Amino acid sequence: MKRAADCLKASTLVDVWLATPREPRFPGQWSHWDAIRSAWDGQLPAILAGIRVSPYFYKWSMTPIEAAAWQEIREHGLPLYPQCPVRNVFIDFGNPVRRIGLELDGKDFHDYERDQARDTALWRDHGWRIIRIGGGSCYEKIGSPAGVDFADGAERDTQEYLDELAYWAENTAAGIIWPMAVLFYGRSATEQELSAARWSLFSHRRLEFPLPGQDDDPLMQFALSHQS
Repeated sequence: MKRAADCLKASTLVDVWLATPREPRFPGQWSHWDAIRSAWDGQLPAILAGIRVSPYFYKWSMTPIEAAAWQEIREHGLPLYPQCPVRNVFIDFGNPVRRIGLELDGKDFHDYERDQARDTALWRDHGWRIIRIGGGSCYEKIGSPAGVDFADGAERDTQEYLDELAYWAENTAAGIIWPMAVLFYGRSATEQELSAARWSLFSHRRLEFPLPGQDDDPLMQFALSHQS
C-alpha cells in the first residue's frame, strides 16, 4: 500500500492540475466546473501514484454521446476518467498518468480549427495525446467483428474479417476505443489487427503524434509519407 506522502510526491511529477484546495470562482457559490476540480483534487495524488481509483468519485452528469462512450470504456476496463482537468481545460475522458485523452465531438459544441489548436497545445505543452470521436459514431450500432473478442486467431486473418474490423474501427465508438486498449494498454492483437488499430487512431486525431509501433508498420509509413 502506497503512503499518502508518496501520493503527494507523485502529484508534483506531472504537469496537470495540482491537487491543492482552491476557492470557488464566485464567493459562496460553487460552479459545476469548480465542483469537478474539487473532486479531482481529492483523487489526483493517488491516481498519479499508480493506485487504481474508482472513477465514481463524483456524480458525473454526461451527455448521451459521453454516456455511450463511457459504457464502451468501462467494458474495456480502461483507466480513463471523466472530465479530466488539464490546466484550464477539461478532457471528456483522460488518463493523467499516461496523458491519453478521449474527446467526443458533438456538432453543437465543437469547432474543428479550435479543437485542433487546443489538441496541439495539449500535446506541445503538456504531452497529452487526444483521440476524437464524432458524435455520430457514438450512435452507430455495428456489432464488433466475430473474432475481435476472442484469443483464438484461427479466423482473424481472413480478408472478410479484416474488412469488417477496419470499418468497425473507423466508424463506431466501440471500434475507436478498441485501438486505445490495444495500443496503449496492451490488449492482445494480431499484427494485422495492430495495423488496423493504428490506422483508426491515425484517422481520429487532429495532429500528428507518434503511435506505438508506427515506425515498423508499412501502412502507417505510407500514410505518413502522403500527408499534406
